[in-house]
Amino acid sequence: MACISLGYTAADTLMMAIYAPLQDWKIVLHHSISMWGCHNIIAGPTLQYFANMVFLTELSTPFVNMRLILHTLGHRRSLQYKVNGLAMLLVFFLCRVVTIPIHFRAIPHMKTGEVYKLGTGALINISVLTPTMCVLNIFWFIKMCKGAYRVLYVPKMDTE
Repeated sequence: MACISLGYTAADTLMMAIYAPLQDWKIVLHHSISMWGCHNIIAGPTLQYFANMVFLTELSTPFVNMRLILHTLGHRRSLQYKVNGLAMLLVFFLCRVVTIPIHFRAIPHMKTGEVYKLGTGALINISVLTPTMCVLNIFWFIKMCKGAYRVLYVPKMDTE
C-alpha cells in the first residue's frame, strides 16, 4: 500500500509542478509529508497501526478528485457536484477528522524507551509529521464546511 501511495503522491506532485493552476504550497507540504511517511514504512516497516490510519484517510481522495474534475468542467451547479460534495465532506470527516483523537489516544502508550528504538524516521513521523497532517486536515475540513454551506444555503444572485 505504501508503494502505491508513494507513486500516486509523487505523480500528483509532478502534475502540480507542470501545471501551474494546481500549485498550492499546502498540498505540496501534504505530499512531502506523505512521501516521507511512505518511505519510512517501506524502508523499515514499523508503526503499522499508524500507517494504516494514514492510509484510511485516502478513502476521501476519490471524492476530492471528483470535485476538482466537476469544478474544472463547469458543473458547479449540478446535482452530481452537490452529492459528491456532501459525500466528500462526510468521508473526509470520518476518515481524516474522526481519526485524529484515535491516533493521539495511542501516543501515551508509547512513552517507553522502546519507542526510541524505532529510529529517527519513525520518531519524526510520530512527533512532527502526523500532527502537521492533522492540522492540515482540520484546515481543509473547515474550508469544505464553508464551501458546503455556500453551495447549499447561500442564495445565488440572478445576473439578469
